[in-house]
Amino acid sequence: MNKHKNRDWTRILKSSHENKIYTQSLKKEEEIIYSLASKKAIGENATVLCCGDGREMEMILKANSKYPQLQTLHGVDMLEVSKTQINQKINDGLWEADGVEISVLVENAKHTSIKKYTQDTVFLLLTMANFDNEMIDAVLKHVFELLKPNGKFVFSVFNEHALYTRMQVYREGNAPIKWVLNDGYVKFKEDWPEAKFSRQFRSNDVHDICLGSGFERPQLDSSFITHLSVVQKQSYVDQLNAQRRNKSLFTCALFLMMINSMFENKYNQECNGAVRTLEIAPGGGTYDFCIED
Repeated sequence: MNKHKNRDWTRILKSSHENKIYTQSLKKEEEIIYSLASKKAIGENATVLCCGDGREMEMILKANSKYPQLQTLHGVDMLEVSKTQINQKINDGLWEADGVEISVLVENAKHTSIKKYTQDTVFLLLTMANFDNEMIDAVLKHVFELLKPNGKFVFSVFNEHALYTRMQVYREGNAPIKWVLNDGYVKFKEDWPEAKFSRQFRSNDVHDICLGSGFERPQLDSSFITHLSVVQKQSYVDQLNAQRRNKSLFTCALFLMMINSMFENKYNQECNGAVRTLEIAPGGGTYDFCIED
């Protein structure tokens, strides 16, 4: 019999989503949306990728009702249920649309049917935690194609402090976790229903992702458990300079990888049948721990 069968997954997820530090991070997202709206900086056309039940879309519409500018707002998600949930909210009059044309597309964020170079702002909040590197590259390439010149990309990802916070929540709920920090991922056992992995990003990772995808260097707000940023699409000249710089950095990275491969990775060893990893606490303190099967 599966010893995890009787876990109250609803309670575990509810505890995670109601965690004070998590909700404070969501509040930061709302603040940056209102800040952009107050400056008329969201623009006429905006897209929310991986929109889920429309949480961010609702924030944007509320901000737009106070600082009108939007003409169209697209939501994109691969799940049909997301479209159903959002359309229900619209039909029930729960959203302040104020003349904004809203559409929900059941499509992959890597290649939507939205016309290229038409969007003033594209939002992608938290969802990259479940993307591997190939998916991130593909999605950000498409984001770059969707944006007008000088268009903005608003994104957030879990930072290093998220590991500590989420661990406390999952431990309280006796969730089946195995943490592996070396590649930036948090890995779960088979019966975890939310995701098989969830990723934590270091600030250097985020800088590399943005610059490698044609965006400017991000100024990160890393309060609480997310890196949050608004970045602009680079000009053609800036892209060429970035490509030259990246070639030099790539050469240096290869050299460092050769050196690193000579040493054993000390943070992912077995300890009495469990996985030894490195826990990062708020403020940057670290210590090892094991999680038993």
